Amino acid sequence: MGDILIFITANSEQNNFCINKNYCDAIASFGQTPILISTYNINLIDKIISVADGILLSGGADIHAKFFNQELHPAAQNINEKRDEFEILLCQKAIAKNLPVLGICRGIQILNIALGGNIFQDIPNHMQTTPRDLPSHRIMVKKSSMLFKITNATEIDVNSFHHQAVNVLGKDLAISATADDGTIEAIEHTQKKFVIGVQWHPEALNKVYAVHNKIFEAFVNAT
Repeated sequence: MGDILIFITANSEQNNFCINKNYCDAIASFGQTPILISTYNINLIDKIISVADGILLSGGADIHAKFFNQELHPAAQNINEKRDEFEILLCQKAIAKNLPVLGICRGIQILNIALGGNIFQDIPNHMQTTPRDLPSHRIMVKKSSMLFKITNATEIDVNSFHHQAVNVLGKDLAISATADDGTIEAIEHTQKKFVIGVQWHPEALNKVYAVHNKIFEAFVNAT
């Protein structure tokens, strides 16, 4: 396998672009090159897509409800509409080109919205207080899903750092996994080679729990 360029979307905090290094470590562990996208300039998306071998949509702040035609919930926090607009268009163009896309936490929500779906803007009891590298609950994986083929697991212990989640599915998306309370924990595209979103943070668990590393391995292999 030659050098693969995987672009990772950045969060913004106090006028800085930033990313948890675990995302980059997960890609680099397979000998490939993680590149941080340090812009929300939509005019540069075509250039990014032209050289990218894969797109990783990272976690971060809540998404503005206007992008799925709803009023903003009062519990929504740290909205960055420029990031929302940029990532939605980036995701749409990556999928149109059949690039592998992996959405993590906020990323699964961006993926769903980009394809015409929507999200629950505030749900209870999914924000754990224990460290990120420890699982807090279990999800059930559908045997018919690509996620099952990747992990060979019908149940996976995951962490949980979100108060928003996928609601109505976008076009050509299917549910891959759910939590006990019915919350959608993973989705995948039914027509593309690798477009997967997960609600948890596998990049925080993959060094100890091999099942999470399989997701990054499959993502890199798809490129």
